Amino acid sequence: MGKCPFGKKKHDDCAFFRRGVRIEEGSGKQTPFEDCAVNIIADCLENMIGRNIALQKEMNMVRNETETTNKIFSELANRQQKYLEQ
Repeated sequence: MGKCPFGKKKHDDCAFFRRGVRIEEGSGKQTPFEDCAVNIIADCLENMIGRNIALQKEMNMVRNETETTNKIFSELANRQQKYLEQ
């Protein structure tokens, strides 16, 4: 359990204290948890930011490969045009 951001010692007295079950993606495994809603929200934001960064990296890789493919096809088209002009 994470540390209470409000300094409370007894979590049951806090309105933000939550009990629940986390379901893992893919496996569907259920893990019980008890934590402050603020900590849960922070974890969710951290996961979302991590996924966005990974997606941005993946999109950059696709963009780079697309540029390389475009250069190759442009060169092939130029060579074909030169061949036809001869």
